[in-house]
Amino acid sequence: MGDVVHLGRSQRPHATTIGEPMLTEHNARLEFDRTEIGGFGDELIEALRAYQPAVSLSPLGRAQADVTFLAHDIPHAADMAIAIAAELSGVSLVALEVMSTEDFDRL
Repeated sequence: MGDVVHLGRSQRPHATTIGEPMLTEHNARLEFDRTEIGGFGDELIEALRAYQPAVSLSPLGRAQADVTFLAHDIPHAADMAIAIAAELSGVSLVALEVMSTEDFDRL
């Protein structure tokens, strides 16, 4: 079973060796430096399609996208979220929140 590659980074498959955490679903809320959601929201949905994005305006009035992906733990999820945001050109990430999908679904 080979590695799964997302965004040029390798992730281990679900079967891990003893002592390594399993890959589980995590969510990230990515907030960008854009204050309009119109056409940019469509760009986010298209660019992040593999991560089941939900696009909206943050409480501060900036474009944000909630995405779902696999990670070992919260530090790994934060790295993955930053890599996902880095795939978008012409926009800067200004805030980031990561958590397990289990916790995200409880909100």
